[in-house]
Amino acid sequence: MKKLLNRVIKQDFIKWEELNWIQGELKELSEKNFKKLLNSVIENGIVKAFHVWENKGDIYCLDGNHLKKVIEHIKENNLYEIPEKLKADFIECKDMKEAQKMVLVYSAEYAKITEEGLYDYLHQTGLNEDFAELEGYLNFSNINLEQFEKGYLDDDYQIEEIPEVEIQGETEEKAEYLIINFNDVEEYEKVKAKLNLGKTIRAVDYSAFKEVFQINDE
Repeated sequence: MKKLLNRVIKQDFIKWEELNWIQGELKELSEKNFKKLLNSVIENGIVKAFHVWENKGDIYCLDGNHLKKVIEHIKENNLYEIPEKLKADFIECKDMKEAQKMVLVYSAEYAKITEEGLYDYLHQTGLNEDFAELEGYLNFSNINLEQFEKGYLDDDYQIEEIPEVEIQGETEEKAEYLIINFNDVEEYEKVKAKLNLGKTIRAVDYSAFKEVFQINDE
């Protein structure tokens, strides 16, 4: 049986200002999310190490480009004293092409936080009481936190107007699905945030809906 490769060679402190950057413009950081990352670093400190590849004395950063920009901003504006050296995980790569592949590996997303999962976690940990603070520096690509707060945490929030809906199929007590037609995405998101609908999907056609819910019309 082959042994699973562990690419992490060592962990050491590096001069972060001397890193070479190979990520380029692969990922975009909006001004809003830059501020959130900045707030997170200021509030929580630096909580993750850089991932780097060392080749012939040069050190290349595989993950941490936006963290570096935030740290530079903090230093340039004299907000906090930044250590000359920060911790990094050294990753084994045979050449530049493999290092560039690792940039994609670190940028990949495999799991997403759901609104229901976030709601449960916040209440299980008591962090729902600190949500106003958390919202200032958290970002989840598939969750609108402002809308989430209104729909899940704000008991006084009311949907201004429930859109007209069209129900297709039987409405028996044991019905497992409900098809609702919305005029636009915003209406869909409002209702989804407010109502506990279980598994949901926003599909452009019925065939996609059938595939997710394994519906057989025959």
